[in-house]
Amino acid sequence: MDAATSAGSQTPSLPTLPSELIYEIVSNVVADYVDTAIAGIMDDPYNPDIAKVDWVWKQDPRNPVAALLGVSLAVRDITRSALSQALEIPLNEDGRLSISPWSRLKIFRQKYYAIYTLNTKVSDLSSYDIAELGLGPTSLLNAYHILAERTEQIISFFAWTDRGDEEIIAGLSAMVEDLERQLSCLESFESSALFLPLSLRLAKLLWSCRVALSVRENRHRLKRFFGHAHKYSLIKTIEPGSAGAREDGLELVRILKEVRDVFEPREPYYELTRKWGYFHPHDISPILLSAAVRKWHEPMYSLAPYKYLYRFVDPSGFIPLVRDITAKWQPHMLKAAAWDAYAYGKQVMHWMCAPDADD
Repeated sequence: MDAATSAGSQTPSLPTLPSELIYEIVSNVVADYVDTAIAGIMDDPYNPDIAKVDWVWKQDPRNPVAALLGVSLAVRDITRSALSQALEIPLNEDGRLSISPWSRLKIFRQKYYAIYTLNTKVSDLSSYDIAELGLGPTSLLNAYHILAERTEQIISFFAWTDRGDEEIIAGLSAMVEDLERQLSCLESFESSALFLPLSLRLAKLLWSCRVALSVRENRHRLKRFFGHAHKYSLIKTIEPGSAGAREDGLELVRILKEVRDVFEPREPYYELTRKWGYFHPHDISPILLSAAVRKWHEPMYSLAPYKYLYRFVDPSGFIPLVRDITAKWQPHMLKAAAWDAYAYGKQVMHWMCAPDADD
């Protein structure tokens, strides 16, 4: 009886997670935090907390590393191993990290902080030959450095407002080619937990460059659109039922059909997701933030032949906008600005299709 009671009073052992699953979970948590620690300032440029370059990571309540180190000896060892792999820090014989991970993180964070505050000496993209941009990252941390460098180059490239179409198209084409190579080379590090968040950042920058390139390549069509829209609006006011009004209205429809994929370039997006299929469609969808900031200085300013059609931002706000495009709003600010022109064109088509409504 006593033996039965004793046996019955024992707490049944709980099932344990496989060590491989624990390692994967901890590695992903650590990698996500390391990615945020390095480049998180570019995800939310309006967050005052993350914008502090001297952020004390050990005191950050969102830092999961300190909690993981105290769970158990096994989880602590896995956490140290994950940090060692992500930050390329060797482990000592006793399993401790040879240097503080925060000192390694601070170096990278300072670089991204310099981009965020525009307090960095940016280089001119036109001075780079595509063959000199590098064959690809030698490590994941090196890829974060390359990502920051490419962002600096793009900001600098668009800071020059007197570039011609050929120069801009050539520069953006070179950047697109380089980022495609960077993504391809990054696949050799696919086994690392940092691979997914980092490759997503590179893919977003690639998408931004493709959208900007598409707009610039179709600049002549967009100029035609603005010109015909202005002419049509004048004729529609003076002679709403005239042959000239209908002719310009039909021309607007034709132009809008030609440039439809400039405003919402589906094909490059599907190409990107097909080639690097590990991205969830919502991650780099051009639709997700289309209602975000509708301001873009170049190329929309140069597209409008009539100044009163230009309702975006003054040049003094241009550089911060480019920085933000390469950050949180990446493809969406450019697309949203172009969408303003598209919406205006749809209104023009509405006037054309209902000529009697205004009589």
